[in-house]
Amino acid sequence: MTTTETRFTMFDIGCYFDGTRGVYIGEAIQAMAHSHGWEYLPHIPVIYVADVGEGHANDSLSYHEATTEAEDFLNTLTDDDVAFGSSEQGDWGLWHLCDDDQEFFPAQCEFCASL
Repeated sequence: MTTTETRFTMFDIGCYFDGTRGVYIGEAIQAMAHSHGWEYLPHIPVIYVADVGEGHANDSLSYHEATTEAEDFLNTLTDDDVAFGSSEQGDWGLWHLCDDDQEFFPAQCEFCASL
């Protein structure tokens, strides 16, 4: 699979997967990254929660690592002022990075305060 030329910008900001997915949110993140050209391993493109302990992944650490790698990959497709990550509420999406401290939604940021 080849990497897409998609660039995520300020126009793409928002919640992509809400926190009600619980631990399964990692599957959605990996699937999104896979749709843009990422694979965890050539023979294992995505690790599912059900795979843990079934010989597809050694343990839950593999699931966490795959999800982190998928998020890191998606962040290579973003402009410098946005990043993928989890909000304080547990939602995962593309958020504005504020100049002051590179955190999501600080109160002092005019852009974030307007959301």
